[in-house]
Amino acid sequence: GGRRSAPRRVTVCVADVSSARVAAAPRADLPEWQALQQHARAADARPHLRELLQDRARCETMFVEHSKILLDYSRQLVTPETMRLLFDLAKAVGLRDSIDSMFAGDRINVSEDRAVLHTALRDPEANAQVRE
Repeated sequence: GGRRSAPRRVTVCVADVSSARVAAAPRADLPEWQALQQHARAADARPHLRELLQDRARCETMFVEHSKILLDYSRQLVTPETMRLLFDLAKAVGLRDSIDSMFAGDRINVSEDRAVLHTALRDPEANAQVRE
């Protein structure tokens, strides 16, 4: 058997959600967006990151691993509540459907009426089916 390689560690930088914009269509009317903005405004009351990193449980739980890539977001000013709110927003805007459409080669680039081709750029060997 071959030696299993260690997962690569990726640090995620979570943008300031209080000033973020959705390019396609602002959805400030979504309750999920409003909850996330309210949570972001309350960020000033949270402890400093130095204090958060002293929490062993935080450092042991705020990461995900997939395909040998370790996504560690414990060093960001996010809490489990922040992540829950982000996942709620992703679900509300249909992010999974958009990702599936991207991988299927659907025409989701609305400004050019074409597929985005992101996956083809990252895997030139793949026989991506792009519908032009």
